Amino acid sequence: MKKTVLCVFVLALVFVAFVFGGGAQESSAATGVEVSAPGVFPIVKEKITLNFFAAQHPIVEDMATNAMTMYMEELTNVHIEWETVPSQAQNEKRTLLLASGDYPDVLFSVGTTPQEIMIYGSEGVFLPLNDLIDTQGFEIKKVFAEQPNLRSIITTPDGNIYALPHINQCYHCFFSQKMWINREWLAAVNMDMPTTTEEMFQVLKAFKTQDPNGNGIADEIPISGATTGWHTRFPAFFMNAFIYYDDTGDYFSMDNGDISFVANKPEYREGLRYLRRLYAEELIDPAAFTQDSTQLRSLGENPDVNILGSALAGWFGVFTKNGAPSGRFTLYDAVPPLEGPQGVRTTGSYPFGINVGDYVITSAAKYPAVAFKYADHLYNREATLRSVFGREGEEWDWAKPGDKGLNGEPAIWVRHSTFGTLQNYHWAQEGPSYRPTYLRLGEKAVSREDYFTGKGLSLRLYDETNAKYDVGIVPDQVFPPVFMTKQQSSQFAQLRTTIGDFVAEYNARFITGDLDIEEDWNAYVKELDKIGVERYVRIAQEAYDAQYK
Repeated sequence: MKKTVLCVFVLALVFVAFVFGGGAQESSAATGVEVSAPGVFPIVKEKITLNFFAAQHPIVEDMATNAMTMYMEELTNVHIEWETVPSQAQNEKRTLLLASGDYPDVLFSVGTTPQEIMIYGSEGVFLPLNDLIDTQGFEIKKVFAEQPNLRSIITTPDGNIYALPHINQCYHCFFSQKMWINREWLAAVNMDMPTTTEEMFQVLKAFKTQDPNGNGIADEIPISGATTGWHTRFPAFFMNAFIYYDDTGDYFSMDNGDISFVANKPEYREGLRYLRRLYAEELIDPAAFTQDSTQLRSLGENPDVNILGSALAGWFGVFTKNGAPSGRFTLYDAVPPLEGPQGVRTTGSYPFGINVGDYVITSAAKYPAVAFKYADHLYNREATLRSVFGREGEEWDWAKPGDKGLNGEPAIWVRHSTFGTLQNYHWAQEGPSYRPTYLRLGEKAVSREDYFTGKGLSLRLYDETNAKYDVGIVPDQVFPPVFMTKQQSSQFAQLRTTIGDFVAEYNARFITGDLDIEEDWNAYVKELDKIGVERYVRIAQEAYDAQYK
């Protein structure tokens, strides 16, 4: 009997050692905190705290009290102290934070760039995660097995992984450089959906002059945009009628692996000429060059009467409130890619669905293994659905046999809530998650009666994209995610910021007429040369060749 008890006791000790010691030697030795084996919860026996520097999504009330945060704390025994900044200011605040030397444990969805990853990783500010992935990884290893190219994409030239990605293989996001137009206004002016740049000019002119909102006042704004927001910035959608252009801020296009800069090309100039024509006719909202996305949405939800004819945005929820009582979100249809005067008709494409810098553990982290394991679980399917959509049984459920997904295949899950309204149940796509194509399309398709309700969002976006945007695609022209050496990253980051700010400024000045597109263009091109466009392209080409050729 005593031997049996002793044997059970020893086995219990072995079990505890396995659960809280397996693969956790680094954490235990360095911090005195034992972590559980991969995939086992809670992560730690005694609750500990991590500090997260995060972007505050505009539709999340409070990350500290959010239901997803509470779910993760109960599961992991890890409490998060959040320092949040408005998403519009994340780039500025992140830059200041990195320069300060006063780091949190984790940078969480604040737009950390590949250049910053390489620079601060090589300097020891961002921790390499390779060993943690190998010894503590559970969900991330499943992702690597399903996505064989992912590991190479997030690995820097020095062989290290310094950041965990957000993976969102979203069909409508692959073609998110869209424009949306008010179908009721099209009917009011008796015009069809425009298919060319000239037809678009005529439609916007009619919106301006024919009182489509019917209030007898010339208060209509034919088209607007914003300086911040998902593809809300000019020239965005329009430029693809003249030259391939994706709104990443790189201003790159590719041809058989050769990179070129587009914002100094004659075709780009033609695109700006066209937009100058629209602006001169008072068809483009002047506020589009100064307002942020919050102000753009206020415009789309203008009280009493709708005054917005169209807008640049990745989806209509950027400039309206999806599911809101006003019903404005139901009125806008995607405009198909326009054909330009030279027959060009392309689509800005974003085919990778990977944000490589979503979760970074810094050198200030006392418990790096804990921080890693916290992120690792976010790639779990249930955790992903909770972080993106909310509580199981409330905002979503698992599908039933016979349910069909958006593409007609068997469904995986069912949406019960709308996305885009203020809530405190989920993180609104902030943080690591794993949404492969089959999970995105595995959402149960609603009936057509729900097409223009908040619940019909996914099917509506899928149909709009499938019917209109799967054209003019030139995948070989898309500049892929690229890591650079420390020296390349430092130079490229500085050039990208300087060139990007310069081009954005001159886009606005040429379109609004502050500069003359005829008289001032050559000086603009020469200034770009002086800033260092040639060097900028060469660095990108060298890095691309090293990673992909």
